[in-house]
Amino acid sequence: MDYEVNLTALALKKISKLPFIEVYGTQCIQKKIPVISLNLSSLSSSEVAGILDKKYNICVRPGLQCAQLIHKTLGTINRGTVRVSLGYKNNLQEINSLLLALEEIYLSSKIGGLT
Repeated sequence: MDYEVNLTALALKKISKLPFIEVYGTQCIQKKIPVISLNLSSLSSSEVAGILDKKYNICVRPGLQCAQLIHKTLGTINRGTVRVSLGYKNNLQEINSLLLALEEIYLSSKIGGLT
């Protein structure tokens, strides 16, 4: 569990530096369970998850994740969030791959090249 918590804290630290990503539930980064909820600019969570899956072979879960009341509170009820779940088999290289993929998706959305 310590490995997962530390990996999550590192991932959050890196993700939080990207201005086009909104991260939810970061009040206690050092003790956070290994789940990160985020949104990418104005794209839907389903669109981001689909591109991550098809183009980058990265599996995340989009939508409301069986927590509609939380999404109502967060203001994400209409698009949900992208949920990244980390485990003991994940590593820093995979975090970096996710960050690069999110950046490419964002840049592609700005020039109209989403696929």
